[in-house]
Amino acid sequence: MEPAQTPIPQKAPGAYGSLFSIIMIVVILVVGAFYVWNKRVAQNYQYATDESEVLQVEVAVPSQ
Repeated sequence: MEPAQTPIPQKAPGAYGSLFSIIMIVVILVVGAFYVWNKRVAQNYQYATDESEVLQVEVAVPSQ
């Protein structure tokens, strides 16, 4: 009687699909964060450079 041969389990093909998905999600989150950050910076810059909001200060320099 021969011993029963059990098949050697084969390694599953690489899980590149899930790795690719994780990388794509991270890239999308980073791009979205830069988009929101850039929009907020532009909005603050526009507010700071609005001529109606800028204070005009006159400085009196004493003459010598």
